[in-house]
Amino acid sequence: MQSVTPFFIFLLLLVSSYGRIEKEALSENKDKSFCDHIKRDSTIWLSKEMAPWSDRMTTETGVIVLEDGAGAMVSRAWLSEYAEQSIDMQYFIFSIDNVGLIACDYLVRAADRGVKVRILVDDIIVDADIEDILMLASHKNIRIKIYN
Repeated sequence: MQSVTPFFIFLLLLVSSYGRIEKEALSENKDKSFCDHIKRDSTIWLSKEMAPWSDRMTTETGVIVLEDGAGAMVSRAWLSEYAEQSIDMQYFIFSIDNVGLIACDYLVRAADRGVKVRILVDDIIVDADIEDILMLASHKNIRIKIYN
């Protein structure tokens, strides 16, 4: 029974120190948002990634339909993060929900880097206040057009 006691003391010290470390980590990061920890890889350039198709891009156009929700969100975020000159997006549903806010955040970050952003929105399902749309459109590098 006496040999068990040191094990429990060790276990108690381990658990109590873990809680203290966790609290310190939380207090250090409480003023930072999750997105502050995401860093853009400055060695990646979208134009370099697309270089193998550059000859075709002078004479042809293409469209990729992003049907899977999670994959579409990650793809839009990555493409927005590495866009160099312009972004043209078309939305059927324009909403200020969690996904919409993430998409808008990446678009604003791109616009802040000097990327020209054009958004075309179908007016059938616009789930955002006009103030939100006007605030987004007030950025010098963002243009929003609503049709129908």
